Amino acid sequence: MLRHVLAQEGVAATALEAKGIRSFKRLVQVSEMEVAQILDVSTTELEHLVARIALRSCPKPTLAFDMFMSSVNSPSSLRTTLAELDKGMYGGLPCGAITELAGVSGIGKSQFCMQLAVLCAIEFPDTTILYFNSGQNVSAKRICEMARARLSPMAYTTEAALCAKVSSIAQHIRLVPVSTLDELQTHLDGLAADLTGSCKMILVDSLASLAQESGLEMSLAKRQMLLMNVASNLKYLAAAYEAFVVVTNHATTKHHDGAPAYSHPALGVAWAHSITIRIILERTTSFSRTLTILKSSMSPHISFPFEIQRQGLVMLATTRDDDGDADEDAFDEDMLSWADLPVVDDHGTLLASQSQRSLGDEDEDKDEDEDGDMAAVKPSETAATSNAASRSNVSVMDTMFDIVPDSDEDGDAWASVPGW
Repeated sequence: MLRHVLAQEGVAATALEAKGIRSFKRLVQVSEMEVAQILDVSTTELEHLVARIALRSCPKPTLAFDMFMSSVNSPSSLRTTLAELDKGMYGGLPCGAITELAGVSGIGKSQFCMQLAVLCAIEFPDTTILYFNSGQNVSAKRICEMARARLSPMAYTTEAALCAKVSSIAQHIRLVPVSTLDELQTHLDGLAADLTGSCKMILVDSLASLAQESGLEMSLAKRQMLLMNVASNLKYLAAAYEAFVVVTNHATTKHHDGAPAYSHPALGVAWAHSITIRIILERTTSFSRTLTILKSSMSPHISFPFEIQRQGLVMLATTRDDDGDADEDAFDEDMLSWADLPVVDDHGTLLASQSQRSLGDEDEDKDEDEDGDMAAVKPSETAATSNAASRSNVSVMDTMFDIVPDSDEDGDAWASVPGW
């Protein structure tokens, strides 16, 4: 992050950014005379400045054993209490990464965020959780209810002790109302400028709403640039604080003729490349709510049903019968909350994701003449081709993705991953 490194050196990055110099790579590509003129310094001073920036920017070499011991002595993950999710992600949500929760309205994204905030406050009692809220999704009463349900009655035998602990947990969660991306960027810049705090978790709920509100008063290009700046700041803060960063995103349900219905997250492709982990929450035809790891560099694609209870999200223990009917005991008062949610096909989002990657690789190999030929294909022929691609991807999915509807065995999550 060139801007943050320059700030530590007492140099404003505004002039460089105005000339399109936003990274250290670009800084060393431009001639020394031009950069010295932009910063109004001598070439000798510029050489010393570049040397200091290089020392700050270049990562120091480390041994794999040292990294392992560091992870053992200082756990770098937060348990979500969802067994399949924690097992697939080697212990839980990783710190220093951006985790996105995407799904339709009412699926449980804010419930999951409040649950993670409570768990972080319990696991790291001497730290602060920053919760950037763009609407009326957060409830202090619900946070206290989750905290009370998470505490063991054996550890807090009296009501006074339990209430005191719940109050302590709530005091560590700071709710910051924001309405636009500009306000969020201002808060993040303030955090980046002052790294003396004890922030351990940053939650943004919801980033899609902030982008939508900002889109009403700025161009698409400016909004996209601001969104990338937010992503850059979140990455920097995640690394500087060793914090857990969680953002929520809206998703729409896509329907195509002959293809499975699937969830499509908002904010575009550029944002998708900025996040580290993408978790989809959706309602499927087989279960009321389903959680799917759609993108992660450390885990396979795992999918399992869940429900929302007093303590937050819990894995659904009841499975479907062979005839497709569910046990009657599995349905409670929560049924009314998800009855109106849009339904996607089982594993449809995973199939669509893999299909889009395959089609994207094929498109890169085609020249302009082939693109012109494809433009003349009739819609019916295009639909037939799409259906064939979807059918061919089913066999690929069987070997690449591990679907875990409900499992208690340790080896199930890695059963279909080569080498595990």
